[in-house]
Amino acid sequence: MHRGNERAALLTLNTARKFGRLDQIILGTVGPASAGIRPLGALRMVAMRSSLGNVAPETAFRFATVYMAHQRELDRGLLEVGKSAASVLMDQAKCALRKDLQASGAPGNLPGVGMTILDGDVRLMRSGITPPANRLPEVVSA
Repeated sequence: MHRGNERAALLTLNTARKFGRLDQIILGTVGPASAGIRPLGALRMVAMRSSLGNVAPETAFRFATVYMAHQRELDRGLLEVGKSAASVLMDQAKCALRKDLQASGAPGNLPGVGMTILDGDVRLMRSGITPPANRLPEVVSA
């Protein structure tokens, strides 16, 4: 829950962990985050679960992608043939002072979004709502 009861969210996370059901935890937003943009709310929820919930960053990202797609039977959130193609290329933020994105995510740092690709088309170069990415992807023509 972004802007919700974080204590209840952590209790739910710990209960799911106790019963070996972390795959039942899903994260998503239905309303704008503080900056007015939903994806930032999801990134903040991932960061919170990773830092305060003692969950590896890659597992916390699964809550918002893979597990969400499976639970809601979505056509996105997975990299599979026949599914909607969407990718977000991220790196640790320049100011994170960690060795990589995974190490940076553990204490709850937001990633820097460098590019968003939808159905093979670059839709966004460098997010304006996340910290700047340490490394930015570039488009190279073949």
